[in-house]
Order: sequence, then structure tokens, then C-alpha cells
Amino acid sequence: SLTESFPTVVIEAMSCAVPCVVSDTGASREIVGNTGDVVAPGSLDALQAGIERFLEGSAERRQSLGAAARRRVVDCYGMPRMSAAFLDTYRSVIRQVRS
Repeated sequence: SLTESFPTVVIEAMSCAVPCVVSDTGASREIVGNTGDVVAPGSLDALQAGIERFLEGSAERRQSLGAAARRRVVDCYGMPRMSAAFLDTYRSVIRQVRS
């Protein structure tokens, strides 16, 4: 991607224990954290190199990163965490409106 604010496809892949190679756009770096690889946007060479690093690495490493990716999604973007974040936002707006 050259632009992407919050790529849900990355979260979906990570929730299936797939380590991801992403372009450094929008929230991609934050979403992936240390469970995948972040490359320069628009660089096919960097994307290719990132993918090759995963393919050339061991299956155990990919499985370990995939498991870490799934844990990251559950911890950071699971329903309880996201629901709490939305409630906090709504409460903040209500407090501002009432002031």
C-alpha cells in the first residue's frame, strides 16, 4: 500500500496466526509491532526482501511469529479492548458536551 489508515486485512491475517510484511503506512507499523516486517511504502524491492526473509527462515520461526501476531491482535484489538476504548471515547465526548 502507498496509503492505508488502518488495514483490517492485516489484523485479519494476524488473527489467523499469519506473520505479515506490511508497508509503513498508516497504523501498519503499530498493528504489526514486532510480529512481522515493515517495509518502505512503494518499494517492491523492500517488499520482496521482506517476504523472502520469511520464506527463507525456518517454519518454527514463522509459526512463532504467527502465534505472537495472533496474541497481539487479541490483546490489542480484541472485542473487550476495543469496546472499552469506544466507551472511553464516548464518555469523553459526553463530558465535553456537558461542560
